Amino acid sequence: EPKDGFPKAKEAAIKALEMDDTLAEAHTSLAFIKFRWDRDRVEAEREFQLAIKHKPTYAPAHQWYSSYLVALERFDEAVAEAKRTSELEPLSFTASSHLGWIFYLSGRNDEAIAQCAKILNLDPSSFPARRYLGLAYEQKGMYPQAIDQFQQGVKLSGSPLMLALLGHAYAVSGKTAEARQVLSDLHDLSASQVAESRRY
Repeated sequence: EPKDGFPKAKEAAIKALEMDDTLAEAHTSLAFIKFRWDRDRVEAEREFQLAIKHKPTYAPAHQWYSSYLVALERFDEAVAEAKRTSELEPLSFTASSHLGWIFYLSGRNDEAIAQCAKILNLDPSSFPARRYLGLAYEQKGMYPQAIDQFQQGVKLSGSPLMLALLGHAYAVSGKTAEARQVLSDLHDLSASQVAESRRY
């Protein structure tokens, strides 16, 4: 659980930095912990910048820093860091999908659509790309396209998250019967998971 994992991770990162304070990986991990667990924005940013200073080619530092920046609504900087991640790892679907996600969160939906479509041309089964593409379409009011992406995502993954996004797209597009059916399906799925967990 996070309450157990984050303190252990923090202790490990600090110990690593005591041995070598130039380790970008440890600075990046500590930055993530400072941001997500300690809620210390100032220290988080300092650690991200130290990671990038010590190892500018370490892609995860740029990726996680972009998530930090987008949370602070520093959108242009976030996009720049996400692009840098993608440049450092041009063959990584994770880096490419992350750029689409940052475009979406920054309100740059046309760029998110273009980025995700590019990924899906290479890998039609990409769950993140379908998710972000559907969300970008929904933000533009392109509900049939959003619904199509979420439906394909549900078929590919069976993910409750994708099913919930499909239900939301149905609801905002006025398809209330379909939205209610998804809500019922999610309720049934939750009940079956609870029943399954009680067996063990």
